[in-house]
Amino acid sequence: MSDFKKNVLRRTAIFLLSLALSVPILTACSGSTDPKNDMQSDTAPTPMTTEQTAPTEEPVTESYPFSFVLDDGTEMTITLPLDPEWNAELHLCTLSGTETPARVVLHKIGSGTGLLLEEARVFSGDDGAELPVTSVNDILSRYVSLSNESDYWRMLVGGAEYQIPKAQFADYPADQLLTTPDLTKFQNFFVEHGQLFCRVSLLCAGNGTGYAAETLKIRYDIVDGTVTAAEITFERPEMETDEASVQ
Repeated sequence: MSDFKKNVLRRTAIFLLSLALSVPILTACSGSTDPKNDMQSDTAPTPMTTEQTAPTEEPVTESYPFSFVLDDGTEMTITLPLDPEWNAELHLCTLSGTETPARVVLHKIGSGTGLLLEEARVFSGDDGAELPVTSVNDILSRYVSLSNESDYWRMLVGGAEYQIPKAQFADYPADQLLTTPDLTKFQNFFVEHGQLFCRVSLLCAGNGTGYAAETLKIRYDIVDGTVTAAEITFERPEMETDEASVQ
C-alpha cells in the first residue's frame, strides 16, 4: 500500500473515532434545561380559589292587614305585627280638638307569662290621617321616678309621692325583690266612656309573677298635636285613687 493511501485511512479512522466520542456529550447536553425556565416553574403563583356563598337573606317580618271605615265611608287598611283576629280591637274615641270620633286601634305587640305589651294607633275620623302617639315608656320615663326604701318603694308621679309596700311580697325570698319596680312588662290599653287609657302594672318580685296591687292609669288626649298623657292616676288596692296632672 502506498504511503498516500495509508495517510487517508489514518485520517478517516481518527475522524470516525472523534465522531463516536462526541455523541454522548451531545446527548447529555440535549437533556439540560434553561435555569430561567426552572425558576419560573418554581415561583409560579398558585391559582386563587374563591368560595361562593349564598347572599344573606333579610329576616322576614310578618304583617297582617287590618281595615276600618271612616265617617265618609272611606275604607282604611293598615298592617299589624300580629293576627288582628286575636290581637287587635277597633274603638271610637273622643279626643280634644277632633270634630269626629277618632278611630283607635289597640293591638298586642307582645304577650306571655307575666307579660302583656300593647300599642295604640290613632287615626282621624275625618281623613284617616294617623296621629303620633307617645309611647308608654316615654311617658313613664318623663313623669315617673322610683327609689328603694327599707319597707317600701317610693314612687314620684309628676311631683306627687306614693308608696308601694313590700309587705305584700312576704312570700318571696328577699333576693327575688327587685331594686325598683319594673313598669315595662304589663301595659294594657283600653277605652272607657270614649276616652283612651293605659293601665300599667308594677312588677316588684319574681320572674313575671310578683305584681303589686297598686297600678298606674294613664289617660291620653291630644296635646300639641300628639296623643299623649293628660293625667296619670295612682290606683290603690282600696279603690282610692290619686290623680296627678302632667300637662
